[in-house]
Amino acid sequence: MQDQFSDSQLQLQESSLKYLDKTQQLEKLKKECLAHSDSKESTIYPFIIKIDCTEITEIDAILGNVVLHQPQEARKIFQEVCYVSLTSLNLLPAEVTCSQVLVNLQLLDLPHLKSYQLSTAELLGCKFDSRFYKFAGTVCSISSPIKYSRCAKYRCPESKCYGAADNFYIRCHIEGAKEQQTVRRDFNCVYCGSILKEDVTCRVLGERVTVQMVEGDVFPLQRQDGDTHSGRYCQSVTVMLRDEFFNMQLGGCYCVIGIPVKEFTGNSSVSVMIEANNVFKMKPRIPTEPRIHLSETLRQLLANRAQSPWSFSASLAYLFAEGVTPPGTYHRLKLCILLSIIDATSRSYKNDSQGFLDLVAVGADSNLIRRLLIYGASYARRAIIHSGSQPLLASLHRDPSGPGCYTIDGGSTLLAHQGVCVLGEIDSLKRDAKQKLQNVLEHRVIQIDLPRQLSSGSSQQQLFPVECNLWGYANSYKTQEVDEESLFSASEVKRTPKQSIVESFPMVLVCDSPNPTMNEHAELNIIKQTLLGAMADPDQLGGRKSIIGPSEIKQFLEIASATTVEFSAPAKQLLKGYFVGSRRVRSSGVHGTPFPPMALQTLACMSRALAKLNLRNTVLEEDAAFAVLLYEEAVTARYGYSILNIQSKPHFRDGNISEHLGPENDAFMRSFMTRLSRFCRSHVPDFNMYESED
Repeated sequence: MQDQFSDSQLQLQESSLKYLDKTQQLEKLKKECLAHSDSKESTIYPFIIKIDCTEITEIDAILGNVVLHQPQEARKIFQEVCYVSLTSLNLLPAEVTCSQVLVNLQLLDLPHLKSYQLSTAELLGCKFDSRFYKFAGTVCSISSPIKYSRCAKYRCPESKCYGAADNFYIRCHIEGAKEQQTVRRDFNCVYCGSILKEDVTCRVLGERVTVQMVEGDVFPLQRQDGDTHSGRYCQSVTVMLRDEFFNMQLGGCYCVIGIPVKEFTGNSSVSVMIEANNVFKMKPRIPTEPRIHLSETLRQLLANRAQSPWSFSASLAYLFAEGVTPPGTYHRLKLCILLSIIDATSRSYKNDSQGFLDLVAVGADSNLIRRLLIYGASYARRAIIHSGSQPLLASLHRDPSGPGCYTIDGGSTLLAHQGVCVLGEIDSLKRDAKQKLQNVLEHRVIQIDLPRQLSSGSSQQQLFPVECNLWGYANSYKTQEVDEESLFSASEVKRTPKQSIVESFPMVLVCDSPNPTMNEHAELNIIKQTLLGAMADPDQLGGRKSIIGPSEIKQFLEIASATTVEFSAPAKQLLKGYFVGSRRVRSSGVHGTPFPPMALQTLACMSRALAKLNLRNTVLEEDAAFAVLLYEEAVTARYGYSILNIQSKPHFRDGNISEHLGPENDAFMRSFMTRLSRFCRSHVPDFNMYESED
């Protein structure tokens, strides 16, 4: 029986050696061993072996099963193989023992079977074995680094005992083991039974952090009722990470491969966690052959609008959110919401997204605007609706784990990672929150200042990037009246304070029309729709259902966001010309209205999103012109003067749809492009417009 056991162990060792050789990791071990010997750190020889479960199972199915279901046994097998191989090659000193070779098996993936996926309910219910599982979730809080013992050296106190030899008793941390299993005071010598004594000068420490993760990528994240700590989310999972995984982002969605651990505490309760073996950033699957996956309605709409560069995007905005406000009302806001969703979703694909298309909507009916923003956010890949009970940016609190320990909980802006964060009413924020939000809008980073007693001698600041689009609304906005006389006297132009929180947003959309009649028409349409909806009379609603359903729009936005686009030379030239010309004209003493330095980045974001919304791979000159029109309308609504003679049009009537969606709109846009070209030539001497043959 013993010989049979030895033969099976030998077979597993041979298979593991074959795997190391086939994956060229044996050569890597040799180089690492030589480098470690030169560093004079001879207590332990740490090695990381990457395991491809599919490949190792093809070599030896039994070995693959041991790796997946008996991780400690698998680690011992590879430890012995590495020790014997390196000793045979004379790469290890003669006095080095097998226990000094620390091998960590890092799994590259697990089989795509349900039995290898661990849910929150299974973890908290302790329904798991001591083996590898996969857990996918969103990071909602991160703790400060905590020291742990990677290895410790022990000796037998009896000098004549074999256990008194140097490097005979080496205790190394293995995944899934507690600190007490590595370092204790009651280890006995296997030869004489004496209690071993630790050589504390040889203890090797490492660092790890604790993160809280919520299963999946949910919308929105819900907190536990009555919990005083902002970062304690319902059904969160504790994950322990080694130092090589410290770059996890708050709000990021990750897949963790690890071993679950349960520990009994003094009050008869059980705490559970996952010790990470490997961590992967979850990436969205890029749709292939996008037009094939479009619904028939959208394909037909694209075909019908193919002759116009602007009609499809305007038509989609017209049909969007018609259950919240009637078509034609809040038209510009709806279009910008679609563009911002595409900009945010494109960021998750890491293809060509630059800058952030943040929005703030200003209007008297703030309740309706809020509903529209929340409805629009539901189409984003992730959306967080901020409320006063949640931290806006991030919060810091002490961790009871030990002195100097702390935990940073992600606020709404961090948890909306690569999605949309609906901030709510901007005016209701406290002064300190407004100042911090302005800094985030400018620098796209949240700075956490650590108190001296919590910094433990490390950096006094931590920076967290904000990678989401921020949406907000305000009840009123003081627009600037500019009459004919004020065009010749800068002193009569009333400037809006530069420190206004609204001014910090790239796109400020004033949703109240300068034409009172248009506002009344929009209000009547909204009231009529609300009343008819409350009475639930489909006949009075015209018996008409939505032409394009919400699921179709959501699918389309995913496909559009995955489209990779490049700027054409005319589009770049047009945006630069408008930007330079506007900076010169608006900052002059005659007109005196500010033009943001970040306007060019905002225009580029809008142009790129417009091209994607039309499923184009190139940002055309027409896309750039449409972006300029939207931006100029927004600036005009704020300051009351347009350098291109443009009027703000937040709403339009049903009777003049062609003026905004059809041939009349195309004629207007071509006329606008001519004016825009003339403006660029007049104020930018080196402007070189790429003329078309038309």
